[in-house]
Amino acid sequence: MEINFSKKTFFVVLAVIAANAIMALFVVMPILSEIESSGLRVREQRDKIASCERRIAAVREFAVFAKEERTNLDKLDKVFVDAQLPLDFINVLERVARDTSVGIEFSSSIIQPKKADSWPMVGIEAQVAGETEAILRFIKKIETSPYLVEIQGVEIQIDIPQKEESPVNNGTTTVQAGIPDKSRTAQAHILLKAYAK
Repeated sequence: MEINFSKKTFFVVLAVIAANAIMALFVVMPILSEIESSGLRVREQRDKIASCERRIAAVREFAVFAKEERTNLDKLDKVFVDAQLPLDFINVLERVARDTSVGIEFSSSIIQPKKADSWPMVGIEAQVAGETEAILRFIKKIETSPYLVEIQGVEIQIDIPQKEESPVNNGTTTVQAGIPDKSRTAQAHILLKAYAK
């Protein structure tokens, strides 16, 4: 009987081991697998949360920086001309013309296409008329205007009245040209390039 008992015990132990193996295979393994995948998801969520927290910290830091530097950023923004509608810049040119007592007419406004390595620009051609000194003051004020402007070319024509021919004692005639001075009237053709947004 002992042999029988040991066979029964063997089969019972074998059945228990088989049941445990089946239970481990079909119950415990999926649970462990689920725990492992949950751990991965938790780790991914922690990484995402950490990333979001870093972004939030960077945004808060930038907000503080922008608040502190708002006036400088506003000033920097005003340095550039609006490429699509440069009315503010044209108004500044007209105001400077009034302040310096010169007349101004705009002959064209050209938006320079942006090249890959260059800043967009707006080109403006203007005809200015007035006293020579006033035109020079106008040019100086444009160079020191709040906009980032480059004067590409200036062509000034000064009106110089010619004196009448007068006879000289020996029968020859001479022509005396007037000497230009700063109070003479002049006309200028100015080509401006303003850096745009």
